[in-house]
Amino acid sequence: MLTTMLAARRWSRHGTPAAPRLEGGGRLLMALAAVAALAVGVAAAPAGAERGFVVVVTGVLAAALAQDALVAGDVSRAARGAA
Repeated sequence: MLTTMLAARRWSRHGTPAAPRLEGGGRLLMALAAVAALAVGVAAAPAGAERGFVVVVTGVLAAALAQDALVAGDVSRAARGAA
């Protein structure tokens, strides 16, 4: 996957026909990883008094990952426009 992304970047810079955009697929995988992280965190949370804390922390981290997935494309577009 990394090789394909690097080839797409090189082709787009040198005028060769660009490879299909992988940005949307990467964002989708990041969002799915956030959901998977939340599910695993809740399933693996210990029983007892710490369970609530573990579930909340897992939820915050999963939300941060999902937010990063949503914002990632906008930031890269803004950076390309500024350069």
